[in-house]
Amino acid sequence: TSSQSYVFRANKPILIENVLDLNNIANIKNDSSKPLKEIEYFSILPLLIQELSTFDAGQENATKYRRIVAQILVGVFSGQLKNVEEEVPIAEGLGKVDIKLKNRNVQGFFKNLKDLHDIKCPSVFAECKNYTEDIGNPEFDQLSGRLDKPDRGQFGFLVCREIKDKGRVIKHCKE
Repeated sequence: TSSQSYVFRANKPILIENVLDLNNIANIKNDSSKPLKEIEYFSILPLLIQELSTFDAGQENATKYRRIVAQILVGVFSGQLKNVEEEVPIAEGLGKVDIKLKNRNVQGFFKNLKDLHDIKCPSVFAECKNYTEDIGNPEFDQLSGRLDKPDRGQFGFLVCREIKDKGRVIKHCKE
C-alpha cells in the first residue's frame, strides 16, 4: 500500500526499543515474510519507572516527568481512565492542571469512590512535582484548588519523585 510510518529517534536510548528489538527496524523493508520480532506479553510499567531514573529531577525535565507519570497512571488504572490530557487550562485560563484523565465509570477503584464513598470523580487530576525537595503546603493547596468543584472532580493525585519526611507529608494529606 502507500502507507508509510516514521520512527522518532531521540538523542538518548529509548528503553522500549531494547524490549521490542527496534534497533534494526531501518533494515526491515516492505517484506511481510520478515515480521518484527514476536514478543510475549509484558507490562510497560517497569520500563516507565526505569525511564524515570534516566533523567534528573528539576524544572528542565518537568515535561518529560509529566508525560511518564501520565502513562504510569493509565497503566496502573488500566481500563478505568481515558482521554489523558496534559497542561489543561482551568478557571478560565488562570491555571493549568498537569494531567487530567476522564473516569470511565467502570468497575474498579474510581467507581467505588463514587458508589461507596460518594466521592465524585468524573475527572481525575494529577499534579506532578519533579522536585529534589519534599512537597509542602503550596503543592497540596494547588491540588486542593483543583478539587473544589464536584462537577470537576473530588479526587486527584499529587505525584513526586521521593519523600524524605514521610510524617510531615502524611500530616499534609490528612489535612
